[in-house]
Formats: sequence, C-alpha cells, structure tokens
Amino acid sequence: MKRTSVNFWVDVLAFVDFVFLATTGLLVRYVLPPGSGHFGSVGEGRQAEGKAVSTVWGMTRHEWGDVHFYLALALLGLMAVHLFLHWRWIIHVVRGTPSNRSGFRLAIGAIGLIGVIFLSLLP
Repeated sequence: MKRTSVNFWVDVLAFVDFVFLATTGLLVRYVLPPGSGHFGSVGEGRQAEGKAVSTVWGMTRHEWGDVHFYLALALLGLMAVHLFLHWRWIIHVVRGTPSNRSGFRLAIGAIGLIGVIFLSLLP
C-alpha cells in the first residue's frame, strides 16, 4: 500500500473517530447529564425510589462514558500514527532554512506549544 493511501485512511479514520467522540461527549454532557440515573438505581435503596435510569439505545450515562473513553484512546493512537507518518515533514518545517524570519517561526512555535499546554490543563 502506498504511503499516500495509508495517510488518507489514517486521516479518514481519525476524522470519523473525532466525530463519534464529539457526539458521545455531547450525549453524555447534555442528553444524559449527571444525576440522570445510576447503575442499579431502579428499586434499590431510598435514593432510588421513583427514579428510573435514563438510557439512550439501552446504554446508561456510564456506559456511554466508557465508549467515549475508548474513542478518545483510539483517536490518541491515530494521532500518534499520523505524527509518525508526517515526522519528516515536521522536522523540515521546524528546522527550516535560516532567514531573517527565523525568530518569527520560533515565536509562533512557542505560542502554539503554550496554547496546547494551556488547553490540556483547562479541564
């Protein structure tokens, strides 16, 4: 299989995985919010009186959370493969050719890195 075909299919799978990841995230956040029912809460204990477990397609909030987690792991793996396939391009862009604008390239890279670190610490 050609490298271009592998890149294409990795990118397609990553996009599809991202769409499913976003969908399950919205589902867990807005359709099945916290307090929408727990495992085994039907008919067990005082807290469960009159409460039904909310489900979508027969799956509870926690089961959808598990699906969301595994989709996130799959996307992380696909992004690692994507970076591996494009590593040579990344190195060439980072090294670049020396010019008067080399400081600008370094500044943009530093701002991007700070942005990624900030976004990862946000949750």
